[in-house]
Amino acid sequence: MWSSLLRDPEVRTGTGVDVCPFCGEYPCDRILGLAKGYVSLLADAERMKAVGVEAWIAEQEERRKTGFAYVDIRCHPYDVPDK
Repeated sequence: MWSSLLRDPEVRTGTGVDVCPFCGEYPCDRILGLAKGYVSLLADAERMKAVGVEAWIAEQEERRKTGFAYVDIRCHPYDVPDK
């Protein structure tokens, strides 16, 4: 999820952040659009901010070991605004 937005250089330009939850404009319209399809997105972002990126990644790796996959909780339809 986060990585798809962060691969877009237009999204990152000038923000000075590596991950959306740490941006001063968070949650932007693109994230809010994406959150309509991924119900845990905003809560996961709050967790990332609380524990830090490295700890959050470790938690996600443990979560994956239980069989969790974001694709399994995706809701349709949703749109991600271009900007």
